[in-house]
Amino acid sequence: GTNMTYELNINKEMLTISGNGEMTEYNSYKNIPWYNYRNTIKTLIINDGITSVVSNAFRECSNLKYVEWPVSVVSKNFNIFYKCSNLERIKIHGNGNMIDYTYSNIPWYDIRNQLTNIEIGEGVIVIGGEYDYLPDNQIPEITITYDSMIRPINGLYMDLTADTSTTI
Repeated sequence: GTNMTYELNINKEMLTISGNGEMTEYNSYKNIPWYNYRNTIKTLIINDGITSVVSNAFRECSNLKYVEWPVSVVSKNFNIFYKCSNLERIKIHGNGNMIDYTYSNIPWYDIRNQLTNIEIGEGVIVIGGEYDYLPDNQIPEITITYDSMIRPINGLYMDLTADTSTTI
């Protein structure tokens, strides 16, 4: 969108998306500005304020290992991380409630079974009601930073107000 910018740092192998609002829709994922550099991206940081990430936005970023995902994203697009075969860690960050995705609408649905760590950052208040963001066959390590509240299952809440992070 017009209020969104991106910075691709080849030396750090990092893509940072900043601004406010929705990501621009492209008529093909091959037209996304960073597509030609997809194999150099190992870290993706989407800053709080971005509200929509388009389908196939990071398709075939085969060396992507770590993503910071803001609670501000409320779109429910598909295949965002399609064929991101090395993505293992996601940090959910920002202040406020994370959208309660339905099962197949979670942004990392395509790669959910390869995740080894999901970090829930400070200020994140609610995470999906039925662990929709977790893999089917295993529960990865979940790191919860202090001052977070999550609703893990059936509407039960855990209030985590420790001074450090907790790993489950």
